[in-house]
Amino acid sequence: MLTTNQFQMYNSLVKNIYASSNLKELRINLLSGLQPLVPYSSAAFYLINPQILKLSEPLVYSPYYSVSKATSIYSQFHQNELVSDISQTSIAIVNCSSNLNSYYQWESAEYRSDYSCIQDTHCIACMQVYHHGLLIGKMSLHRNHEQSDFSEAEMLILKLLHEHINDRFSSLYSLLQRRSPVNKSEWELTKREAQIVSLISHGKSNKQIARDLGISENTIKTFLKRIFNKIGVHSRGELISELYNQPAAK
Repeated sequence: MLTTNQFQMYNSLVKNIYASSNLKELRINLLSGLQPLVPYSSAAFYLINPQILKLSEPLVYSPYYSVSKATSIYSQFHQNELVSDISQTSIAIVNCSSNLNSYYQWESAEYRSDYSCIQDTHCIACMQVYHHGLLIGKMSLHRNHEQSDFSEAEMLILKLLHEHINDRFSSLYSLLQRRSPVNKSEWELTKREAQIVSLISHGKSNKQIARDLGISENTIKTFLKRIFNKIGVHSRGELISELYNQPAAK
C-alpha cells in the first residue's frame, strides 16, 4: 500500500505524464518524478527504432560522468541488453535484475560485469514501452552497492505507472509517425530505403544513419541518390518538404 505522501507524488507524476507534449518531455518528467518514489543512483531512457532494433535519442542521468561520456557507456550496455531482451521472450515488461535470477548469474555476461564495475551498479529495474506490439522505448533505473535492491512495493509502483507511461508514450509516438509519412506506396521504396528516409525525417545525418544501420557513409550516399531519383527530388530539403507535403523553401 502507498502512504499518503507516496500517493500524492504518484498522482502528480501521472498528471505530468499525460501533460507531456513530446517524448523527450515525457521522459524528463518521468525520471524526475520517479526519484522520490523509486530512488535510483543513475538512469537512462532510450527510444528504440523497431525496424532495426537500435537505441536512439538517449536521455541519461549519471553522477559519475559527463553527459556525453555517460551516454556512450550507457548506449553500449543497453544496446547489448536490448539484444538480450529480444532473445528472451519470457522477460516481463517491468522487471528487475533480481527477478530474472540471482544478481551474480545476471552479471555473468562480460558486458554486464564491465558495466557494473564502471557504474558501481548493484541492481537494475527496467520498463519496456510498446506500440502495437513493437518495442519502441526502454527505461532503466540503477542502484549502486550502497543501496538495497528494488523492493516489491517499488516494483509495484513501476507496474502501476506502466499503463499510463505506455499509453501516453504510444500516443506521442503515433503523432510523431503521422508527422513522418515515409512509406508512401507510390514511391516503391525498398525496406532499406524506407529506413533511411525515416531516419532522415528524424533529423539524422549521413554519419548517424550509417552508424545506426551498420553500413558506410558512402553506401548511404548511394542509397540517397536512388531515393532522390525515385521520389523526384534533388536534395534533403526537397525530400523533407515532400514528406510533409509542403512546398520546398526557395
